[in-house]
Amino acid sequence: MLKSKESKNLVTNFISLSLLKGFDFLLPLISLPYMVRILGVSNYGKVAFAQSLMFYFIAITDYGFNLSATRDIAKNRGNLKKVEQIFSSVMFAKIFLLLISFFILLILILFIPKFSSNPKLYLFAFLLPLGQVLFPIWFFQGMEKMKFITVFNVFAKLLFTVLIFIVIKNSKDYIFVLLLNGIGFVFAGFFSLIFIFKNFKISFFIPSFYDVYSKLREGFYIFITNLIPALYTISSSFILGLTTSSVLVGYYSAGAKIIELFNAVIYILSRTFYPYLNRNFEKFKKIKQIFLFVGLSEFLMAFIFAGLIVDIIFGAKFKESIFIIRILSPSIFAIAIMDCFGSNYLLIKKLDKIYMKMISIISIIAFILALILIPNFHHIGASIVVLLARSFIALGTFVLARNDFKNKTI
Repeated sequence: MLKSKESKNLVTNFISLSLLKGFDFLLPLISLPYMVRILGVSNYGKVAFAQSLMFYFIAITDYGFNLSATRDIAKNRGNLKKVEQIFSSVMFAKIFLLLISFFILLILILFIPKFSSNPKLYLFAFLLPLGQVLFPIWFFQGMEKMKFITVFNVFAKLLFTVLIFIVIKNSKDYIFVLLLNGIGFVFAGFFSLIFIFKNFKISFFIPSFYDVYSKLREGFYIFITNLIPALYTISSSFILGLTTSSVLVGYYSAGAKIIELFNAVIYILSRTFYPYLNRNFEKFKKIKQIFLFVGLSEFLMAFIFAGLIVDIIFGAKFKESIFIIRILSPSIFAIAIMDCFGSNYLLIKKLDKIYMKMISIISIIAFILALILIPNFHHIGASIVVLLARSFIALGTFVLARNDFKNKTI
């Protein structure tokens, strides 16, 4: 695979995203132990709860464009006018969705005591979805220039890490954590847009209503596919925060954070291979083996070394998070299956609708289960819900892909 120029570009993209996720892993190892010890379990839980709300807005503003727009850019990157039309339409649609999200946030702050009691925390946190809108990751992925994603993301995270040590001095400073995180991504977003306009010769113009509507329509099924899992992923933390204490949210969020660090490697594989497989689908069999090997290896590592990881990063006060990591660890392998046979098979084959229906059914069932388990079993219940949902979605994704392959062994 390394002999052709295209394959070397694939490896370059993989290395770029690996460096990015390496920083994603390394920088929390620097800032997270300091931050959780200063804030304490309860205030860390408050930050995690606010962040879970912002993840809803990020899911809305992303609208599946990280897959649908990436696919469009990848297929039309030789046509500058077409790329400009896609870029402008997607950016305008994301800004529109951001305004809707901010309106929803204002309603929550004005009318619901849980949010009106601490409005600054949520308003500061809204810089996170703003930064995500400004940073067109989907454009760089479609152009297969992942090294630029690495540069701008590392800048954002380095800025956040430095600011944490400068600003966060006592437990009351918890309201600034998401503000600092958002500032990093907003700056990275602005710089990335300037870079695109200057180096890719892309011009931004106000698109027609039809162009924006077309992009929203094209990405709808992927949007639902990405949003529906929030019913059991984001909602697990959110429901936990609404029904229990911020301390339990802190335990759960700490464990889930470690799992997401492991999932980052699978994210690298998925985002690297997705545009490549759109043009070279015959390579799927080889790439499938990489996904499954990495997913299984990481699952075993997370389960075995959970205690050591928690001791190093979070300290003795977070011992309860060890159970969360071990419960959630099989979901790492499930994520590998989902990304392999879902994003990198079903979506490429444009089986968006059936993929969305399967995920929707399982996610709705998981959400109902979350409403039952989390109030009764708290953070343990939240972990079980996420594990069950990801496991059944992984199984469903594999079955759908196998059936599409017309009885051939995948």
